[in-house]
Amino acid sequence: MAAVHQIAAGAAPRDAITNHLIASRALFRSWGLESEIFAEAMDPSLAGDVLPARDYPDRTSADDLAILHYSIHSSAFDIAAKHADRCAFHYHNITPASYLWRYAPLVAAECARGRAQLPAYRDHVAASWADSRFNAQELTTLGYDGVQSLGILRTPLSFGGAAERDPVGPPRMLFVGRGIPNKAQHDLIFALAALHEERIPATLTLVGSWDASPCYRDLCTTLASRLGVNHYLRMLGSIDNEALADEYRAANLFVCLSDHEGFCVPALEAIDADLPIVAYAAGALPETVGGAGLLLSEKAPSLVAEAVMEVHENAALRGSFADARTTQREHFAPDAVGNRLKTALAEIGAL
Repeated sequence: MAAVHQIAAGAAPRDAITNHLIASRALFRSWGLESEIFAEAMDPSLAGDVLPARDYPDRTSADDLAILHYSIHSSAFDIAAKHADRCAFHYHNITPASYLWRYAPLVAAECARGRAQLPAYRDHVAASWADSRFNAQELTTLGYDGVQSLGILRTPLSFGGAAERDPVGPPRMLFVGRGIPNKAQHDLIFALAALHEERIPATLTLVGSWDASPCYRDLCTTLASRLGVNHYLRMLGSIDNEALADEYRAANLFVCLSDHEGFCVPALEAIDADLPIVAYAAGALPETVGGAGLLLSEKAPSLVAEAVMEVHENAALRGSFADARTTQREHFAPDAVGNRLKTALAEIGAL
């Protein structure tokens, strides 16, 4: 097999799956394989670099391997699976619709359909892969065989060396992720308010697009105003990598209270930035964060506020996180993920 192609529902700048596709393609080509990326929907800035899914049959051969990067259902997968004699399935997780119906009903409907279609590819793939053990277990539960957890490829942000963290002063909390209910930005705002009830003038910066759920953004801004913490909250939207690196440098805590995460690349970015982490132990977060943060089994605002202050003020605890960051960096380093991907391809004769 001399070609390995990748298919996704969509592609966009600063999207974790798109970044993985581009990095994987570079690896495949460095291994002597022909490789292209196909998507049903794409940002205009990627035109030419990512090809339309409808062109897959004309641009490939039936004996090429097609990797289906599944994060939502798309006709792109049906086109590739129908044309390719062999497929691999890489699962990036789909948020359960129950988290989304109230404030993002259109996204919820897409997620519900995507999850309903998951079993359809089970008997038609030569290999099953996932970003995390959490995602792999979901596929195993659906009857996929021999699912492997590979991680996700990414280009690390440039921080210009270890950041200097100010041990004095209030917590400067950061969360990075799109504005949508399962990311639970509202719970972060409740935690911010709990800190202010204790006269701790903490700040919270939220980075990520709210395009998928404008009404959820309205809920969060109204909540911050009613709780009296709107002047301590910054909602930046989507920003470029240089500005994002600046936000990681400016923060002194990364706090994630998501109800569902299939991997959480921003947690790894926080580890790269030497930020201590407080996180709700949902989905894949325990394996992504590992020992590099304080994991919570509950997230009542007062409990989160206590956890934030414990991490902020306890130098010994922060030191233990620093030691664990090395383990997480090594396991999810691009070279390590690339080696696992290379082995997985070799196992099915694609290399």
